[in-house]
Amino acid sequence: MLGCGGVDSEATTGDERMVQAQGAMADEFEVKADVESGVSCNSEQRKLAEAHMVKHHSSFAKMDSCEIVSINYTLYIRYTYYF
Repeated sequence: MLGCGGVDSEATTGDERMVQAQGAMADEFEVKADVESGVSCNSEQRKLAEAHMVKHHSSFAKMDSCEIVSINYTLYIRYTYYF
């Protein structure tokens, strides 16, 4: 979980491999997708990100943005959120 000061954490969920907190109010997790990096999430990916956000951060958090990013040739969903 993301703690005070943006401490990194790892957790596993369903099909997602690893959760890596990137800083306060943002997160990302690995996904299996046949899309390009830098595109907005589709509705299914956004639902996955929202479920991840509620499970790992807070049910009070609100999704701000959601996009597919490539890190070391692996695709991730990166999202930002606020309260």
